[in-house]
Amino acid sequence: MIFVTMGTDCHPFDRLLKKIDELIVGKIIAEKVFAQVGYPSYKPRKFEYKNLLAFDEMNNFVKEARIVITHGGP
Repeated sequence: MIFVTMGTDCHPFDRLLKKIDELIVGKIIAEKVFAQVGYPSYKPRKFEYKNLLAFDEMNNFVKEARIVITHGGP
């Protein structure tokens, strides 16, 4: 599983979500993806997501994930 976390900032990072959708459609990513997306303008179409996660939920996703994708913020 790939876990994507984009934090809780009000600034969207839509291009990352769009790229992940594209990679899934193109079969570059074949495994399950789950994302904590914050407040995006773009809503993922090809993977599950939740706007915000509780601390324990976040820890569980990190532990389960083979890959964690995040960004360092502004």
